[in-house]
Amino acid sequence: MTIKNMNTIITLGYAVEHGGVTVTKLTMRRPITNDEIRKSQRKNSGLTDQEVQTQMFADMCGVEFDMMCKTDLTDQQKLVEAYEGFFPKQANPAKASLDQPN
Repeated sequence: MTIKNMNTIITLGYAVEHGGVTVTKLTMRRPITNDEIRKSQRKNSGLTDQEVQTQMFADMCGVEFDMMCKTDLTDQQKLVEAYEGFFPKQANPAKASLDQPN
């Protein structure tokens, strides 16, 4: 089995100042099972969906939650796209048939 995309580098459109360092890029590692376990635990602890997602991305990028909270929302969208890019796209025949003109 070949594993592709072990890490993804995200170039921030808006640099973040944190702890005296200017962060312009983040390296996101592939998600592991423990990320999903911790995601469920955090949801059950009463955190909002955004807090859960932000903490998971901080874990996967190896940065502090507080630093990740400083990212611009357009950069947060890049993180979402990077995360989704780790998973293969699956065709949805039902959706495809709905998209076809009559």
